[in-house]
Amino acid sequence: MAASIQPTVNDLAVQRLLRGAVLRFKDLSPAMREIGEYHLLATDQRWEREVAPDGTRWRDLRPATVARKRNAGRIVKILQETGTARASINYRADRFSVSTGTPQKYMATHQKDRRFLGYSDDDLGEVKTILTNYLVKGR
Repeated sequence: MAASIQPTVNDLAVQRLLRGAVLRFKDLSPAMREIGEYHLLATDQRWEREVAPDGTRWRDLRPATVARKRNAGRIVKILQETGTARASINYRADRFSVSTGTPQKYMATHQKDRRFLGYSDDDLGEVKTILTNYLVKGR
């Protein structure tokens, strides 16, 4: 290079902050678990309101489905006949990622028709906050 500069950080507080962030970046699992817990709560709240992550309402149940559920003494809410599917939503977190889902294979069909998994813009803002707090503040 014809000209260059190499900055030096002499501030001990900044050095500690950077050192801590570098160490925490090697294992993001605490933040990933917090994101997973947050996403479970957000998903459950949307499920209660019967809306997709983008806020659109789920398609209504057909009248025949409502009648069948009532006659069987089942829950007459969308995607909540027995409560099994809603209760099955969980997450898996590791050092660098988190995924939310359900082991109930039949729910893949419902995800296409009535999207229940995903991140809203508010969710993504919360994810950024969680990661920033973890990397910068260690919490």
